[in-house]
Parts: sequence; structure tokens; C-alpha cells
Amino acid sequence: LALVPVTLVYGFSIRFLRANINSYYDLEIEQALDDALELGQESLGLQMRTLQRDTINVAEQLVGVSESVAVMALSTLTMETDAIEMTLIGADNRIIASTGLLGDISVQPDRPDDDLVARARLGLSYVGVDPVGQGDLHIRVVTPVFSENPTRDNSILQALYPVPRRSTELAESVQSSYQSYRQLVFLRRPLILSSMLTLSLALLLSVMMAVWFAFYAARRMMMPVHD
Repeated sequence: LALVPVTLVYGFSIRFLRANINSYYDLEIEQALDDALELGQESLGLQMRTLQRDTINVAEQLVGVSESVAVMALSTLTMETDAIEMTLIGADNRIIASTGLLGDISVQPDRPDDDLVARARLGLSYVGVDPVGQGDLHIRVVTPVFSENPTRDNSILQALYPVPRRSTELAESVQSSYQSYRQLVFLRRPLILSSMLTLSLALLLSVMMAVWFAFYAARRMMMPVHD
């Protein structure tokens, strides 16, 4: 008699438990987070391509500029862009001119890595988001300044563009929320299994207690009949 209602309650509880847990992992939320990440990546990619094109235009205007007027020319061209630092590196890997210097004239200009320099020597541009200085994110563009003399290596132009701190905070917030949600999704099945196991153990204990009480009550009621 006790097993029938307990089984009905158990089946309803399992259905309610699964529906309740699955509602926490709404597919619309996951899709919204995916879309937010993709939108941020596309926006950043568009900005990077635009800044890369602007830096290449500056490099084209520096072709044939002598070292004596390179500082003045680079300073003028820098003011026409959003770069906070531009550095012109010669064919001998010596810094010819640098402007901006991240707001501090006493600071040495940030030099690109050797692999980026080698890549630019071959005529290939680079654009990426790198930490610079105190760890703030900047868009780094390294592009060749082609030499008019074919026997001489190309010069290198590096430009650093700031990434707004608010954009960085928003990107980190979305990324953190996405990772937390993915962890919850990964734990969904173990959570359902552990909840079902706990409910099953509670059902088993309830049935055992009901059976024990049934036998106990049956003996008490049958004693006068036996007598």
C-alpha cells in the first residue's frame, strides 16, 4: 500500500528535478553568450584591420624619407592617426625615430619581438592585441617600410593603439561569464545524477521504514487473533 503513492511521488519528483535543473541551462542564454563573444571578436577584428590599413598608409608615406627628417615626418603622420606610439626601425635594427613613447618621453620605445621583425623584413604585416607597459592591452601593428634600394633590407614601422579600458573590462566580463556558464553546463549531468541518487536513497529508506512499520503493525493486530 505504501509503495504505490511513494512511487508516484518519486516519478513526479524525478521529472520536476530534471526540468528544474535543465531550466538553469537555457539554450537561449548559451546562444546569447556565444553571440556576444562572436560580436566582440568581429568588432575587434574590424578595428584591428582598420588600424592595420592606417599603419600601412603611414609606412607607404615614409618610403624614401631620409633619417634626418624621419622624426619630423613620423611625428606629423602620428598626429593624423590614433596611435599613441610609432617607432621606425632601420635596416640595421637601429631605432631611427619614435613618437609618443606611451606618454613619457623618458621611456624607451617598446620594441617588437624578433620574430615580428623578421616577418616584417620579408614584407609581411602583423596585427594583434598584446599587453604593453603595465599590462594594458594595445593593438600592435608591425609593417614593413619598403626600401627603394633592392639590395637593402626593409625598415620596420611599429604602431601601438590603445584598447579602451572599458572595452577590456566588458570583454573580460563576458569571457568570465561564458567560462562559468560552460563549467555549469559541464556539471549539469553529474548534478542530475547526484540529485537522482539522493532522491532514490530517500525513497529506499522510506520504503524500508514503511515495510518495517507494516510488519510491526500487522504483528500487533494479529496478536489478539492468535490468542
